[in-house]
Amino acid sequence: MCRKFPGKLVFISLLLPLSFSAQTSTSSPYSRFGLGELNYANSGNSVGMSGLGFALRNDTTAPFHVNLSNPASLSSLRLTVFDISLSNTASSIQTSSEQLFTNRLSLGQMVFGVPMSRRNNWGMAFGLQPFSTSGYNVGSSEEVDSVGTVRYNYQGSGGINELFLSNGFRIKNLSAGITAGWLFGAVRSTYRDSFPSTGMYFNTRMIRSVQFNDVYFKAGLQYQLKLGGKWSAVLGAAASLPTTFIARTTTLAELLKFNSLIEIARDTALFEEDVKDTIQFPLAIGGGIILRKGERFLLGVDYFMQDWSQSVINGQQGKFTTGNRLSVGFQIIPDKYADGRSNFRRRIQYRGGFKYATHYLVLGNDVQLTEMSLTFGVGLPMRKMRAVDMYVQNILNLSVEVGQRGTTDNGLVQEQFVKLGIGFSLNEKWFIRRKYD
Repeated sequence: MCRKFPGKLVFISLLLPLSFSAQTSTSSPYSRFGLGELNYANSGNSVGMSGLGFALRNDTTAPFHVNLSNPASLSSLRLTVFDISLSNTASSIQTSSEQLFTNRLSLGQMVFGVPMSRRNNWGMAFGLQPFSTSGYNVGSSEEVDSVGTVRYNYQGSGGINELFLSNGFRIKNLSAGITAGWLFGAVRSTYRDSFPSTGMYFNTRMIRSVQFNDVYFKAGLQYQLKLGGKWSAVLGAAASLPTTFIARTTTLAELLKFNSLIEIARDTALFEEDVKDTIQFPLAIGGGIILRKGERFLLGVDYFMQDWSQSVINGQQGKFTTGNRLSVGFQIIPDKYADGRSNFRRRIQYRGGFKYATHYLVLGNDVQLTEMSLTFGVGLPMRKMRAVDMYVQNILNLSVEVGQRGTTDNGLVQEQFVKLGIGFSLNEKWFIRRKYD
């Protein structure tokens, strides 16, 4: 007798530490502030439902997914799962007088989920996902008396990644879970001013690199209820505990001059290396409810909030407030168990949702940044395969999110975006006992 450890997914797991290096997944000028653009994405099936997750659990049969919003949901895993996703965001960024189009392709999550008990009451997951991203290149100019034209430029890139380990347990109808995460990464920003109409002044360039490195913890609960007929409900809640980030900043300020059309550094105005700072990461809480009718229909609501008003980030104080997010989503599967190619459309998982969010940034004349979007998605099931006592089935998740962030009022910027997502949930049966004749 032996145990078989399938190697189909092992090679992919070796790519986990390398997958997030140096990627920039946003073009938003708002990612200049705070920790950048915070990531609230979830698994491929959840994205099509506007990110529902606090009360989301797996069906009793494949395909299975790893829910990143609430570790308590891992207790519903019955197969080994590898989730990976990609997204492409096309944006129109405009002010009251100008417009710019951008396009970004980025990697989302890479996550393994493994059932740890034959009683189907304990699941574990580990993986890598973006926590926040920064990516912008904006500029402006003005006419100054006795100086002439002055041009300003702001650029930024990088972000914070999250490496995590989660466990979820179930006792009867109650599930509980905990996540331990390591946040690491760097954000690089560059500020420049120049004087194109005169050679009397030095141009200035300031480069700031901030390294982040710390741990955090998240806990979650889910409770299952049986209602009348085929109806059931799941109540869920999760919280990320407050913690203190360690940030180390290196700043270099230089005076520049053009020499034969080549800009060279003439003097160093400031150099500070590895200056230690702390950032208060506030309590984040969220909850939701999902109503289900068998495995054919689900409808859910999520609410999330996090109060950043007391946080000081990169010396910016008073620019942050409470961020809120409300998501509503649904999923319909006409007939999950229909057989034959002619019934493929009946096995497709059809999804949709709506999201409204107020971001943690306060800009301009005390204007809080808001966002709203609609999402649509499908889950395309692949061929079923028999694995001992159950079926294994992979699924391809496709999603589209259409939304708007910000406003052109008060001198601010409005973004209209279309985000295309693709995700794979690969299911396998691991640790199969084999017998030799």
